[in-house]
Amino acid sequence: MHTRLEVADHHPESVHWPTLAPELLRETERLNHLVDDLLQLARLDARPRLRLRPVDLDEIVFTEVREARSRTRLVIDQHAVGAARLTGDEDALARVVRNLLDNALRHAATRIDISLRTAHDTARLVVADDGPGIPEADRERVFGRFTRLDDARARDTGGSGLGLAIVRDLVTAHHGTTHVEDNSPGTRMVVLLPTRTP
Repeated sequence: MHTRLEVADHHPESVHWPTLAPELLRETERLNHLVDDLLQLARLDARPRLRLRPVDLDEIVFTEVREARSRTRLVIDQHAVGAARLTGDEDALARVVRNLLDNALRHAATRIDISLRTAHDTARLVVADDGPGIPEADRERVFGRFTRLDDARARDTGGSGLGLAIVRDLVTAHHGTTHVEDNSPGTRMVVLLPTRTP
């Protein structure tokens, strides 16, 4: 980015700004996301105290779905989202849902389905896409930092490989678990969170 701007500054007659400006804007947005993810991981590594209070996870899901719909033409179905109240950090849980949706948006072919239900003092959040899926051998590895699978290596679509690591760390901090299931076709990202404070 620096080099491209430097060349544009020294040779303005050779620059087509209507093309260059949007490309550089996309790059700065990508870098902003990367820096934000790195800061989030640094905070998690420092083991911050969560701001725990009663939270309606379904309201967080509805808010994040509205935002995600503004960025895509894919179908995002939230009809299976039911009420789920738990004690948690609202910002952290919003980040969990946002990262799961971002991951699904990168891989879905036509649609994303979200479900949320509570049973036996556990809230079960599922974000499912109809993309290529994740091989069983890689289903634990995707939660590692900087992990990107082969079909997601392109910088513009593959992300930084930090989103699901942040999901895992934030869910673990809430005494929950994360795992991957088949969606036939695609992937189901499953988050289990206790609805009662451990």
